[in-house]
Amino acid sequence: NIHSAYVGAFALTQLLGIEEESLPFVRYQRLIDTLSGAYENFSGTVRLELRQVGSMLYASFSQEGATQTFPVILEDESLSVVVGVEHIPIELISAPGRVDLLIERNRFHRVS
Repeated sequence: NIHSAYVGAFALTQLLGIEEESLPFVRYQRLIDTLSGAYENFSGTVRLELRQVGSMLYASFSQEGATQTFPVILEDESLSVVVGVEHIPIELISAPGRVDLLIERNRFHRVS
């Protein structure tokens, strides 16, 4: 699932015989496909939704009826949530059959 913004670049790399997995936008799109969904912390008090809008991934945090949405970027092989000028790292914790996300002191597990 390559976003339409990258179709031209993707086609060119195919014609040139460049391995698609070496392209940053392909790795980012695969990551978006893997991570998109709803998550909760283990106490259920904070909900996180990762969703694609255009060619970007956004994180929406909901707690006590308030929701805030921030862009998620991939930079130097690391994911982070951009809050103002601060980049908050997202650590992926892989377990058999699932991926948990560690953002600051909150560990989130997928609920859908």
